[in-house]
Amino acid sequence: MDEHQLRVLAEKEELDERINSLSDFIDNNHIFKMLDSDEQLRLIDQLRVMLELTEILGERIDAFS
Repeated sequence: MDEHQLRVLAEKEELDERINSLSDFIDNNHIFKMLDSDEQLRLIDQLRVMLELTEILGERIDAFS
């Protein structure tokens, strides 16, 4: 596997960990519910974009073969 492909794999792995952390924060942390609604929406938007990016990275990884 080429060096740039390894970097894409590492990027996706790191992003997936960040997605899990943010999703857990949104779903299970009482602090999230204490944030103002605009900040809650920004965090939800951030999660949505991160999910979109991990899907794209997955497609790129699938195309490596």
